[in-house]
Amino acid sequence: MLKAPINSDTPLDALSGYARTELTRLRTGEVFRLQDLFAGYEWNRLPVGTRTMLGRAFYAFAQSDGVTDLVILNKTAQNQQRYRKI
Repeated sequence: MLKAPINSDTPLDALSGYARTELTRLRTGEVFRLQDLFAGYEWNRLPVGTRTMLGRAFYAFAQSDGVTDLVILNKTAQNQQRYRKI
């Protein structure tokens, strides 16, 4: 969990860890996008390049063998990856 507020200087590994922690708050069957794991103002503080790198890192995490509680779904019309917690 992050102690400092999320901003453009927050390291990618800290953002990734925060997103993984937020997964525990989701209920089984919920469909979400990565940005849904962040408050709107936090997500908007991140530069677009950081959001893209975070998205790639989270997708790789969801594909990894040790992750059994996530399903990768189709993308939205805005090209945002969707996931389902199982």
